[in-house]
Amino acid sequence: MEELSKLDGSSLDHGGVFMNKTIDSLDVIVLTKNSEKHLRECLESIYTAIPVHHLIIVDAFSTDKTIEIVENFRRKYGNVIMIQDKALRGKAREIGIRHVDTEWFSFVDSDIVLISKWFNEVRKHMGPKIGAIQTANIKTLYPSKEFSEYDNATKKLRKHFYGKEERVMMNRGCGAATLVRTELVESIQIPNWLNYGEDEYIRKYILQQNYNYLELPINVGKHLKDYRRENWNKNIRIDGATDRLLDRRPVKNLLVLLLKQPLKSFLVVFASRNPKTFLFGMRWCFSIVYGWLNWKEILGR
Repeated sequence: MEELSKLDGSSLDHGGVFMNKTIDSLDVIVLTKNSEKHLRECLESIYTAIPVHHLIIVDAFSTDKTIEIVENFRRKYGNVIMIQDKALRGKAREIGIRHVDTEWFSFVDSDIVLISKWFNEVRKHMGPKIGAIQTANIKTLYPSKEFSEYDNATKKLRKHFYGKEERVMMNRGCGAATLVRTELVESIQIPNWLNYGEDEYIRKYILQQNYNYLELPINVGKHLKDYRRENWNKNIRIDGATDRLLDRRPVKNLLVLLLKQPLKSFLVVFASRNPKTFLFGMRWCFSIVYGWLNWKEILGR
C-alpha cells in the first residue's frame, strides 16, 4: 500500500487520443446488494449505452427483488453472469474482474443511469497509454433541500471564480461509471477488509504500471443514490477515513480544508441566501476531519 499511495500519475503520457474501432463489445461489472430501487433503470441504460458482451453481477445475497430483476435481464439478453458472495466491495470488484474476458470492461454502479452515447463518448479517449477512463461529473439527484441549495450555491461560486459550474476533476478513483483496460487489473488483489475507497485503490494500482487514469469532465448520466439525512454523517466520515487510508488527503491538505471551509461556507450563504447552508458546509468539513482522525475505527481496521 505504501508504494501505491505515492503515485499521482501527473507526469504520465496520455499516448494520444483516437477512436478505437476494434472494441465491438465489453463486459460490464455491477455490484448489487438490495438494489431493487434503481437497478432496473440502471441495467436498461447499460444495455442502451454499451455493447454488452457479458453483464457480470456480483451480488451480496440480496433479500429484496434484486435477483428477480437480474433474472429478467438474463432471460431477455442471455448474457448475464450472476455471482453471489458475501465479500465487501473491494473483494467483490476483484471477483467481478476474474470473470471478465474482454480487452476492456466497465464498472457501473447499480444506482447510475447512463446516457445513451456514454460508450461512444468514452471510447474516443482510448489510447496506448490509457489504463482507465473515469466519467467524473455524474449528476447526483439529492432528495434534501439542504443538499441541493448547498450544491447549487457552490456551482455559482465556481462559475464566478473559475468560469465553470462543474468540477473538472475529482482527483480520485470513482467506480461509478469507469472503463478499464483488463490486462492491468487481472491480477489485482484487493484487501478483503476494503469496503470503501476500493476504486481509489484500483486507480493507484493502474498508475503503478505507468498507465494513465483519465477523468472526463462531462456529465454522462444520473446518480440516483438517496443521500438520506440519517446516513449523511456516516457517509462523509467514511470519505474522510478513506482519505487517510489511501493518502488522498495528507495533514497539510487537512489543515488547508479547516482554514478554507469557513470562508467557503460564508460565501455559500450569500450565493444561496440561506444561512443554514453555512452550518451544512461546516458539518461536512468536521465530518471529514472526524473520519480522518478516527479512520481505523470507522473502517474496522
